[in-house]
Amino acid sequence: MEHKFASLDPKILAIWLSTIAVSSFVLLKSQLDKNKQNNQMIRNTKLKFEGIKQTIMGTVNLPELPRELAERIENATITELIQGLDNREFNSEEIVITYIHRIRKVGMPYGAVSNIDFEKALRKAWILDEERLSGKKRGLLHGIPISVKDYFSVKGLPCTIGLSKFINYIQNETSQIVKILKKQGAIVHVLGSVPQGLSSLEVVNNLQIRALNPYDQNRTTGGSSGGDAALVSLGCCALGLGTDLFGSIRIPASFCGIYGFRPTCTRISSYSPSGFINPFPCLATGFGPLAKSVEDCALYMKVACTDTSFNSDPRVIPICWKEETYKDKRNLKIGYVGSNAYWPLPAAMERALEIAKQSLHNRGHELIEIQLPDFDLINELIVCILHNSAVRPNGEAPRHQSKFLYARSWYGRLRNWISKNKESFYWRALNLKSGFNFVKTLAKLTKMKEEFLRRLADLNIDAILAPYPFPAHLHDTYEFLYPGFAYVWFFNLLNCPAGNVPVGYINEDEQYYNETNEEWTKYMNKLMQNSKGLPINVQVIAAPFRDEMCLNVMKQLEEDIPFWGDRKSSKIGFIHKITN
Repeated sequence: MEHKFASLDPKILAIWLSTIAVSSFVLLKSQLDKNKQNNQMIRNTKLKFEGIKQTIMGTVNLPELPRELAERIENATITELIQGLDNREFNSEEIVITYIHRIRKVGMPYGAVSNIDFEKALRKAWILDEERLSGKKRGLLHGIPISVKDYFSVKGLPCTIGLSKFINYIQNETSQIVKILKKQGAIVHVLGSVPQGLSSLEVVNNLQIRALNPYDQNRTTGGSSGGDAALVSLGCCALGLGTDLFGSIRIPASFCGIYGFRPTCTRISSYSPSGFINPFPCLATGFGPLAKSVEDCALYMKVACTDTSFNSDPRVIPICWKEETYKDKRNLKIGYVGSNAYWPLPAAMERALEIAKQSLHNRGHELIEIQLPDFDLINELIVCILHNSAVRPNGEAPRHQSKFLYARSWYGRLRNWISKNKESFYWRALNLKSGFNFVKTLAKLTKMKEEFLRRLADLNIDAILAPYPFPAHLHDTYEFLYPGFAYVWFFNLLNCPAGNVPVGYINEDEQYYNETNEEWTKYMNKLMQNSKGLPINVQVIAAPFRDEMCLNVMKQLEEDIPFWGDRKSSKIGFIHKITN
């Protein structure tokens, strides 16, 4: 049989082949030009960030405080700092100086810093000290330095969201929640590092930043508020301001062994002049604290839930802080989420849940087991929302840690479709391309939310205890552990207030995981190896707008299991020892 090309006119065939060749050349050249521009942008950014690092290491010569005083400040909670300021045991300037030295020593080497504002912070501290001496206090945070995630706008500083092209994106205005904190006397001295485009659960980007876990440099701090979590854990600040859309406060807090709280979204102002808006039509971001105590998280809520916040942002629901609910001592009915066959918990994570359950049981609370919806459905909904909302590191090639959200090989798709393993939900979600299918996904989400919240109401559940799927994972591995995060981000789908409470550390005999034939188990086994001493944690969750009840239960757990106090009990310089 004669080949069909044989009947073509040679001139037409030549034109056709020439067109293909020219088109291929144009496309290839265009891609090469884009790569060249991207690489040049990254090189320029690295030079710029190298200058920032030199600035951090060389900002004005500062006196060294007595080591005992410096260690006390590094380990102190906000409540303890306020007490020390009120008793004239130290001043705000000395706190800022201590934090600057600490950031130079460990904050920068651990990749926790995106930018700094040291000179302005020192000037502000001096002014606030003078005001305190004259008897004036601006508010509950008078003279307290804080870190702010590199997502919020701070006037005079760039806001990069982890993208190199925004290294010169200097802000002319400040985000509303940051304004509220500063009006109460807070001092912003550092911006915490974030993943590229905030699109990863590990902090790594093209700004020469990879955040290292304070307990093990081979592991991540989590994301996307991982830089601020590390800064708090390392003693570079007492409070970090983070965001939580898919666990981005709780996950870093759990990995770094600190407390974190995601408020009900519409209780806190989300206005930011940076222009970076939440791209997800059915989810909202919670702006919350990363801290060394539950009391500090509650203090943040007292400051944020005031008339100032309500009057400045009409989207905020005007619900003032309810101190009586936070301090309510009545017996509660608490649901708990146990290990799920879809993603069985490691022994250390199960023990963390048991520690928390025993604590609440001893206090007279009633505990009842509850089941989460199908984990496969939770993951499918999350990935569908992520993918169809078109989150991309715009104008910048995605890092390895982000690529799996945007593309995988055809072989990977085929393998997961055939094997029907835990990644199969991912490919199902990616194939929901049409607007109609996306609307159907949102309908599934609404149905799941309503059914679960109705079940909680019928059972009169006051709060929920939930585990984490694993401790801090190794660098560049979170994409293989993705399905396990359903334990965490399900509560984001509900817009529930949720917090992290550390309850202990992994023991010698808990450095293992169960053997199965599934590929992800290999990564879990590797993750659990050499994990002794990593923090173990639990989540506390309450129904939407029951933030005070959530913090109430967190506070009770902290009183029975004083994790941060335990870190300081052997020696106040414990943090210094584990990070050097």
